[in-house]
Formats: sequence, structure tokens, C-alpha cells
Amino acid sequence: MARAKNHGNGRIEEAIARLLRNQLALLQNIATLVQTQATFVARMSESRPAYVDIRFARIEAILAKLLRMAKALPDAICEKIGFKTAR
Repeated sequence: MARAKNHGNGRIEEAIARLLRNQLALLQNIATLVQTQATFVARMSESRPAYVDIRFARIEAILAKLLRMAKALPDAICEKIGFKTAR
């Protein structure tokens, strides 16, 4: 009498089951990581030190002053060399 073939003694099924468990664990780890990152970003945005705002304000003031100086430079050069402008 012919025997029924046992296809791999359940090894494929075990491997698939292990793969599915590992994929589930990976997805859970990814979800935890995303949640942790979101919490970190929220805390960082809330706890930005005040000195950062003060420093940005100083930098903006310096840039504004430099921009005014750059705009006035052509007239200052003309005046220095004695060239009269028709403005």
C-alpha cells in the first residue's frame, strides 16, 4: 500500500509561523519607536531654551543693520570720492 507523503514534516508551517511571529514583533517595535520619537520631538519643541530666542533676535538685529549699511554703501562711496548724485 502506498504511503501518503508528509511534505516536510511541518517544517514549512513552523517556519511560516515563526516568520509571522517575528514580523508581529518587528511591527510592535516599530510602533513603539514611532511613539517614542513623537514624544521626544514634542518635548524638544516645548523645552526650547529661552536663550535660543534671544540669540535669534540678536542675529536678526545684526542682519537688519548690515542690510541698511549695504543699501547705503553706494551713496556713501559716491560722497566719499566727491561724486554728486542727482537723487
